[in-house]
Amino acid sequence: MELTLGLTGVAILALALFLGCTVYSATGFGIAMTAMPISLLAISDPQTAVIVVNTGGVSAGILIAIQARKDIPYREVVPIVAAGVLGVPFGVAILKFADPTLIRIGIVVLILLLAALSLKEYKGEIPYATVLGVLAGFVVGATLTAFAVGGPLIVLFLLARNLGRRSVRGAMALYLLVIAGIGVVAYATTGLYSVERLTLVGIVLIPAFVGFGAGALLIQRMNEQIFRYVVLGIIGLSSMAVLVPEVLKVLRAG
Repeated sequence: MELTLGLTGVAILALALFLGCTVYSATGFGIAMTAMPISLLAISDPQTAVIVVNTGGVSAGILIAIQARKDIPYREVVPIVAAGVLGVPFGVAILKFADPTLIRIGIVVLILLLAALSLKEYKGEIPYATVLGVLAGFVVGATLTAFAVGGPLIVLFLLARNLGRRSVRGAMALYLLVIAGIGVVAYATTGLYSVERLTLVGIVLIPAFVGFGAGALLIQRMNEQIFRYVVLGIIGLSSMAVLVPEVLKVLRAG
């Protein structure tokens, strides 16, 4: 079949999944924060972008979770995962019925806010940790399914619990894999997959796997703090490239 994106659009989407999965593999999160702004430059329909990024990320997530299985702090993350599962249906409803323009603006605003939060490392014990963890898990379960973003909220919580870098990576890999996997099933049962969307998912599997390999090398060789700031800078610039035109479009329509 002939894709509406064209070769250039497909190339941009493949690049987005490669970069997103590289970040995901290196840190345990960040696939959507990296891939979504770039994907939205290629795909006019934000619903399609969310579905392709989430579905394509599941393949890399399986590999990351297997690789990080010994580092996963199960006691900390299982309640968060359970709460995230409960948030998935709310995210599907938002994605299925919300206005596409509002979804696009919502995606990049969330990305920018969460990227700003990720600039600061939070350490030390926090009050009501279990309750806050469950709440964060639920909210992120909904936002990941609807907007393909939200993971850094849980990352900040795990850092505040004084978990090490590899434990955070393992916990996030498990959480994102479960939520994204359930989201994929929800997309299918609610009729959100089309032939073109499934074709795009098949295309991005290759760059997703390559990104996993690149990220696995980076986690061994790169300084995490420098890498994080570089990624956040790219996220900020690409997000603004999407947000500004959409805001101008809304203002002109008003």
